[in-house]
Amino acid sequence: MKKYRPLTDVYGSIYGNAVPKPPRQSINENVTIDFDFGGGGGRMSYSLPDEYAEKLHKRVRIEAQSDITKYVKQIFQNGDWGNQPKSEKEFIELVFEADVSNTVELLKYLAEQKDRLLDFSQIGITKIVDFVDLIVDNLPDKFNENGDNLANFIKAVHLTIKPGASTSVGLGEATFAIFGTAKKGNSGDLQWSGSEVEIKTNGVSGSGAVLGGDGTLNKVSDRLSKRSNYTDLGYDRIRKTLKSIESIENLYENNPEDSSLIKQYDKVKDNLEKIGKKIKGKHSNLYRVALKTDLNAALETPIHKNLNPSNRDTGLRLITLLKNDLQEKLTRAADKSTNLPSQIAALFGETGDDIQTYVNVFAELKTYGHVFKDGKSQLENFFNGRDFSEFNPRENYRSFQRLVGAIAIIGYQEVVGFDYLTAGNDNDFSMVAFDCKDPNLEKIYSQLERVPEVKFDLDIDVFEGGKFRSQTVFAKSPRIILT
Repeated sequence: MKKYRPLTDVYGSIYGNAVPKPPRQSINENVTIDFDFGGGGGRMSYSLPDEYAEKLHKRVRIEAQSDITKYVKQIFQNGDWGNQPKSEKEFIELVFEADVSNTVELLKYLAEQKDRLLDFSQIGITKIVDFVDLIVDNLPDKFNENGDNLANFIKAVHLTIKPGASTSVGLGEATFAIFGTAKKGNSGDLQWSGSEVEIKTNGVSGSGAVLGGDGTLNKVSDRLSKRSNYTDLGYDRIRKTLKSIESIENLYENNPEDSSLIKQYDKVKDNLEKIGKKIKGKHSNLYRVALKTDLNAALETPIHKNLNPSNRDTGLRLITLLKNDLQEKLTRAADKSTNLPSQIAALFGETGDDIQTYVNVFAELKTYGHVFKDGKSQLENFFNGRDFSEFNPRENYRSFQRLVGAIAIIGYQEVVGFDYLTAGNDNDFSMVAFDCKDPNLEKIYSQLERVPEVKFDLDIDVFEGGKFRSQTVFAKSPRIILT
């Protein structure tokens, strides 16, 4: 008969009183595990590394509790997903990998205390929140004792679990049905706190989520067929501005005293201001500085990378950075085929347009043929008191795409019938909700305006010359993206 001794006894003569007591420190040892297969299968022994044996022990300990399967089934039934053997198995595997404190108790809590989980009212409206933090904060502290393990478990569930349903299920729907009070919805994706909530997320690729349509938007050129010549958005202005800068450089080198160069550079600044309106981030500062810099300084004064003047020759000049940035933009514009923004840009002239032109054009930018029937009336009210020219894609692309996105949300809501729409970022686990119970253009646009981090990808397929010109994947509506 084998006799087992504690490791503290075995190593005591070597380490003496310095041997620490578990669990603050442990001595790594291979562990021998005996398997009794029964029924004549015999016994086999395996030597496993301590870390692996610990994981196996935890798995066996959890699986040995018959209630775990019952809890997981109840969690999915609570979300009205029904019997989901594949998703239940995936969920259990994530549980084993997570090392969450009080694992079985957590599953029991999720199964039996659904009404105490994350409520939709905690999300708020037009407020970007970290939904993983909200879920963690809503659970008892005893489940969050092992560092970030609980948060990582929630993230893994969010990115992995997609219960089968009659329609495709996207990221987020299972998350809030498992860790929140939500259930599978009727008109929206989820029935959450008494409201229908449509869940939209960027996806792991960050490409955004299509808002839905029947192809009406793709064929806008058919309805506005009198305009047949399209130029890519901003291409001509960028090209002309770049050529003007190169011309000024050459002329300045030969005759720096030529007074006409200042007037030419002033025209360049006018174009830079119009181009700069569509820019956000690090490049925007470049254009702001350029508008305040005179010609001589732009060509001659050394600058640092942060655009501040330098007392030594850094090799950088403002004019060089401008040319490089414009060339990048020109290359991107040239790489695109005809797309929706470029078609719409062609519908507005450089000058002479009036409010009615904008009303007529945007009224055609609906995503379903049978929705937004009072679009012209809503647009007339919307443009009242606003500078309508700010919605020209050549002048202010951000306002343009936001207005097209608002119209798409209104059409989508009319067809699906949800109360709220969320946009989510699956890389940083953030989300924001919009109130769509009254899908009025002014109300939807105003909410979007408060969250500039939400954008709409309009590079979708357009129908031109009797065929579709594909951009990336076939899309019938803008994609909503939380950046």
